[in-house]
Amino acid sequence: MAVAWEDEDRTNGPHEGLDPVSAWLLRHGARVAEPGGSDPDAPRHVGIIDFKSLGNGVEESGARIVILPVDGADDASVSREAVESALADLNMEDPRLFILPLNWYSLKLKSEGKAERLVGAPKLTRPWPSGGGPPKAIVGVIDHGINIFHDRFRRTGGGATRVAYAWMQGGDFEETNPDAVPFGREWTRTDIADALEGAGRDEDALLRLLDVDFERPGLHPLALRAAHGTHVLDLAAGMDPADPEGDRLPIIAVNLPPEVARETTGSVLGLFFLQAFDYILSRARAIMGQIAQPIPVVINFSFGLSGGMRGGRHFVERAVRRGIEQHRAWLQEHFGQTRPVEVFIPAGNRNMARGHYASTEGPALETSWQIQPGDLSSNHMDIRIEIAADAPEPDLVLTLTPPGSGEVATTTFSSARQFRLLRMNGAELGRAVLRSDGVLRTARLLNLSIALAPSDPGPSGRPPLPPGPWGLRLEVFGTEPVRLDAWILRDDTPPGFADAGRQSYFIDPAYRDRDATGRWIKTDPDAGGSGIHRAGTLNAIATASVPNVVGGVYGRTPHGLATEAPHAVPYSGTPMPHRRATPERIDVSAPSERSLMRTGVLAAGTRSGTRLALNGTSVAAPQMLRLSLDGDAAGDVEPSGASESPQLGKSISLGTVRDQIE
Repeated sequence: MAVAWEDEDRTNGPHEGLDPVSAWLLRHGARVAEPGGSDPDAPRHVGIIDFKSLGNGVEESGARIVILPVDGADDASVSREAVESALADLNMEDPRLFILPLNWYSLKLKSEGKAERLVGAPKLTRPWPSGGGPPKAIVGVIDHGINIFHDRFRRTGGGATRVAYAWMQGGDFEETNPDAVPFGREWTRTDIADALEGAGRDEDALLRLLDVDFERPGLHPLALRAAHGTHVLDLAAGMDPADPEGDRLPIIAVNLPPEVARETTGSVLGLFFLQAFDYILSRARAIMGQIAQPIPVVINFSFGLSGGMRGGRHFVERAVRRGIEQHRAWLQEHFGQTRPVEVFIPAGNRNMARGHYASTEGPALETSWQIQPGDLSSNHMDIRIEIAADAPEPDLVLTLTPPGSGEVATTTFSSARQFRLLRMNGAELGRAVLRSDGVLRTARLLNLSIALAPSDPGPSGRPPLPPGPWGLRLEVFGTEPVRLDAWILRDDTPPGFADAGRQSYFIDPAYRDRDATGRWIKTDPDAGGSGIHRAGTLNAIATASVPNVVGGVYGRTPHGLATEAPHAVPYSGTPMPHRRATPERIDVSAPSERSLMRTGVLAAGTRSGTRLALNGTSVAAPQMLRLSLDGDAAGDVEPSGASESPQLGKSISLGTVRDQIE
C-alpha cells in the first residue's frame, strides 16, 4: 500500500482563502456542496467575508459580506479561477470564502455574478398592536424547521400572528421585493396573517407555502413529525393563542436551509448565521421604529460546532459582538438610550464523544483516529498549536499511519498557508492545511486542518478510505509549544438525511467512559492518564464573553426525586480549564432531559396541536431565554455547586421552566 503526502498544485487547486472544509467538500464532490433542485445549470455560490471588518469597533457599514456565484468546468476552477477575478474587484484585506449550498429556486434573481449586500430594508407590515402596552422583549430564533404558522405562535385577538418577521432562507426567492433579503423569502406579519386567513385550518396548504414540496429533492424538515426549530421556538416563546401576553412578545424567526443542518462540521453554517443575526437586529429596529420606543432583544441559536477558532475568536462570535455594538449605537443615536441584547447558545453535546485530545507536556501529540466503516461522510480534524507570542516560527512534522499497514506518510510544515494532499495507491484520500490563527494575548496560535475521505464513497465511484485506527503524530521543532489540542469535527449527519455519516473518534487505552458501577464519568479524573479530554468540548461558538452559555441537566435526579442539586447530563460540553487565553465557561444550566429514564423535554411538534420530546443542550438554551423574559430571572436561579462540576454553572429546576412555558 503506497501512501504519501505531496504538495498541492496551487495553480489549479482551491483558492487560498477558501475554508479548508469547504475546499475539501468542493474538491471531493460531497453532495452537500452541490446546488440542489432540478436545475442542472444552477451555479454554485460562495460567501466571502472580510475578516478585517469583524473587529471590535463599530463600522457604519458593518461586516463586509458578499455572495458570489461561481462557475467552472471542474471543482478546482469553481473554487479558484472564478473567485480570483471577483476578489480583485472587491478590495478585501483578509477575505475568507465558504461554500453556500443554496438551491436554484432560492436565488432566481441573484445569479448575475454581482456581489450582493446581505439584508436590505424591510417590507411594510401591519403595525404592532398597542393595546397591551409596549412589547416586553423581541424574541429572535435562528434554527431550521420552523413552522411560522403553528398555533403556538398565533393570536386570536390583536392580530392573527405574533411572528413580526420571518426569513425562510431556503425558500422560493420572492421576486416582488428582491432587495429585502439576498436569497430565500421574507414573510412579514401581514403576509402570514393573509396566508392564515386564506388557508383557514388547512395546515397542509400552509406548509406547502413553506416549500414542503416533494417534487423537489432533498429533505423537507417540516414534513417530519418533529421539527427542531418549531420545538425550540415553542420553548423560547410559544404561548396559547388566547393569551393576551402574546402581544408583548413579538417573534422574529430565521429558518436556515436544510443543507446547513446537514453539513455538521459547521463550515457552511457561519455565514448563514451571520446574515440571520443581522436580519433579526435589523427587523427589531424596524419594530422599534414603528412604536417609537427601544425594546430589549433576546436571541436563541441552538447549534453547536466542535472545531474552529476558540477563545472568543471564531468569526461567528466576533460577528455577534460587532452586531450588538452596532445595534446599541443605533439605539443611542435614535433614542438616547440603549436596551440589552441577550444571546443564548447551548454548551453542545460533545462531552462523551471522545473528540478532544490534548497534550500539555512535551513537543508532540500522538494518538489514534478511529475511522468508522460504512461512513458516507468525510472526516475532519483541527489541531491547534499554541506557542509563545515571541517564539520563532516552528517546524511541524505530521505523520499518518493507515490501519493495518507498516507504511507511514510524513510531511513537514514550515510556515502557514501550506497545503498537502494525501495519496494512497495514486488516489487522493486526504488533505492538510496549515493556517495562522493570529495572536491571542500572550499566545500565538496555528491551526492544522486535516480532512480524510469517506470510508464508503457511495455511488460516487471514488476510492474508499480504509476504516480503522489511523495513527496520528504531530511533532513541533524549533520552539517548545505551550499546548497542543486536537478536535474531531462532527460528521454524523442529523436524522432524516439520506447520506448518513458516522462519527469518528479518538482511541486511548487509558480512557474510561464509565466507572466500576457502569455510571458515566462526566468529568476528567484529577489524576489524568488519558489524552482524551472532556474539558474543552464546549461548543466552539460559545467561548466568548457575550453569549449566555447554557448547559444541560436532568430535570429529576437519577433516583426520581425533584432535584435540588441538579445532575449534569453526560453529553453536556465541558469548558476548557480556566486560562487567560481561553475564557470558557457555562453560565447556567437548564433541563435537557426530564429524568434518567424519561428523555427529552416536551414542546411543540411540527404541526399545530402536537407535542413531543427532544433532548440535548439545544432545548436547554431556549428555556433560559424564556426565563429571562420574566424580568427577574435571578430570583429563580440558584447556585448549584459549580466548584464540584464545571458543567453546571448555575441551574434551574424543570418545574420553574415548565411554569414559564405552560
